[in-house]
Amino acid sequence: MVDGAGVKWVWWAYAGVGGVLLAAYPLLPQGAQQASYDLISASVVAALVVGIRRHRPRPRLPWVLFTAGQAFYTAGDVAWNLVNARYGSVPTPSAIDGLYMAFYPLVAVGLWILVRRRSRDLRRSGMVIDALVTASAVGMVTWLLIRPSMVDSTASVAATLVNLFYPLGDLVLLVLALRLALSGGRRSGALRLLVLSLVLTTAADLGYLVISARSDFDGGSVTDLLWLAGYVAFGAAALHRSMTGLSDPVPAAAARLSRGRVVLLGAAMLVAPVAPALAAVSGHAVDLIAFVTGAAVLYLLVLARIVGVVRQHERALRREQVLRARSRRRARRFHAIVDASSDIVILVDAEGIITWCAPSVQRLSGYLPADLIGRSANDFAHPEDTATVASLVGAIAESDTSAHVDCRLRMHDGSYRVFQVTAQNLLADPDVAAVVLTGLDVTERRRLSDELRRRVFHDELTGLASRALFTDRLHHALLRRADPAGEVAVIFVDLDDFRTVKWPSGSSPSWPPRSTSTGTTCSWRPASASPRAGTAPPIPTCCSATPTSPCTRPSRPARTATRCTGPACTPPRSRAWNCRPTCNAPWNATSSSCTTSRCPTCVPASWSASRRCCAGSTRNAAW
Repeated sequence: MVDGAGVKWVWWAYAGVGGVLLAAYPLLPQGAQQASYDLISASVVAALVVGIRRHRPRPRLPWVLFTAGQAFYTAGDVAWNLVNARYGSVPTPSAIDGLYMAFYPLVAVGLWILVRRRSRDLRRSGMVIDALVTASAVGMVTWLLIRPSMVDSTASVAATLVNLFYPLGDLVLLVLALRLALSGGRRSGALRLLVLSLVLTTAADLGYLVISARSDFDGGSVTDLLWLAGYVAFGAAALHRSMTGLSDPVPAAAARLSRGRVVLLGAAMLVAPVAPALAAVSGHAVDLIAFVTGAAVLYLLVLARIVGVVRQHERALRREQVLRARSRRRARRFHAIVDASSDIVILVDAEGIITWCAPSVQRLSGYLPADLIGRSANDFAHPEDTATVASLVGAIAESDTSAHVDCRLRMHDGSYRVFQVTAQNLLADPDVAAVVLTGLDVTERRRLSDELRRRVFHDELTGLASRALFTDRLHHALLRRADPAGEVAVIFVDLDDFRTVKWPSGSSPSWPPRSTSTGTTCSWRPASASPRAGTAPPIPTCCSATPTSPCTRPSRPARTATRCTGPACTPPRSRAWNCRPTCNAPWNATSSSCTTSRCPTCVPASWSASRRCCAGSTRNAAW
């Protein structure tokens, strides 16, 4: 398809030249009139061929049929002019009538294909009835005009049938053209020109029948101008670049009576009473049977059109009721879901004033929805979370943006709970026109998360930092050094031979690391970290970011052994025990206890051959 101004001026030029020839046609002599008539008729065939080749419509069959029909019509015009010039009149019927009559079925099939391609459902929107009503009214007027020639006793049956074929063919083309024009969608220039061409051809045929019934038709009358104008419109439609859109499907149009259709139906209904009256006033005979029949058909068609509109309206009402019921069910389901939700959902305006609250707010916060509406949402935030709320407001300054933060909100009882608040700016949405705030209570989740984090970075036995936290602290201490050449002090403290102390199950006892971690932790400054390295004893560590920050060396507990002053210790099974401090008391295997009552709490030690409580070295007595 060729676009642009180069295509636009072609049909304008064709229409302009045709208009000039039409204006000059009555002024030309008879021979020139016949030549110009044949020239314009042949130019339509050329215009159809050029339009098909330039625009390449899909499908091409309708336009090929139009071209074939117009070619037969042009051949009929040339033959009619030649016979009329030679013999002075053209008999009816003749072979020339066959050429003219071939035009109607070819064009009708082409229009039918366009109608089917443009509108699949031929019954929708009452367009068929509107076209039939218009055709019936035109048919009644046509019968009023051609009745004298139809009842002429001197005319043969063949001539009468031929004269009747033309108005019937025009009515069929007119119905199809109206159906195509009323199918909805955009009425393009090609569509307007095509309908105008068929309307002018129908008017010219009716004028020809009227003139032929009263006198011999010799051309040069107004009917020639109507035919020529129809030819020019037909050729311009083929050259118009919108001719490719005539077969494009259009959406279903609503079955409604527009103002134009109401005027069309009203004018068609007035034909039945007005046409016979005008015929009687002018002295023409009136065929009452034909007009009564035509009036009945008109009224039945109009009644069917009105019934169709009423049925359409009833279906629309039922559909509306179903949609309203479905909408109410959706609304109830939405409210039920929101009520059962574990989130707080509120709507605030651009100033932060609460305009709507979900009923779940009462269950989660203790406030009634009516108590919150009209109040500012910032009034319920913790004073320390003001900056967090301000950052949330700044993040959703633009439309259709969302953000979420964690902040503390005041409950009805005055306590604060942590909520994960998600804000979405829907101020530009006309159905919402607010900022949607959704709050999820994450207080327990935050507490469990903090506890899990504490357990990950601290030793469960001693409460000291874990190796991972120690590594992280050491890394940050290195980064915080003001001087790249500065030093960071790390002190490793071990418990002498603690690894040799084992329970019978093979695990280490718990109280020595705890006692040691308590004593050593109290000796460090708060900025220091005292981690425990895996299953090894605690490693109290002092980290200094600068050389001028000396570490406080922890005081080492005394290693001096003292006498046992505590109660008797009961070792598991038959293991020997080392008391703290050493008491050197004999072991009573029968009572599984020390022989002295002054033995304090003991710690497990290696097997002792002397089977004495606290036997062996005193190295493990000092901590």
